[in-house]
Amino acid sequence: MRFLLYIFVFFFLAAVALGNRCPGNQEYSKCHQPVACRLTCENYQNPPEVCIALCVEGCGCPSHLALNSAGNCVPTSQC
Repeated sequence: MRFLLYIFVFFFLAAVALGNRCPGNQEYSKCHQPVACRLTCENYQNPPEVCIALCVEGCGCPSHLALNSAGNCVPTSQC
């Protein structure tokens, strides 16, 4: 019985650790803006004006960076 408990704990911890990994230099957060509201290299000169104040759990860029086409967060000067 203990063996099954160890197996369960192992897989639970592995799922938690892998679930919070993000591509590039994006950061995991429980409260990012919805995807349509996020700053990207394609929209940084004309960012979305109206966005719902809603939290979305997952990966995204810190607020001062934009997402480029390679999936990395960069300063807008590098877009």
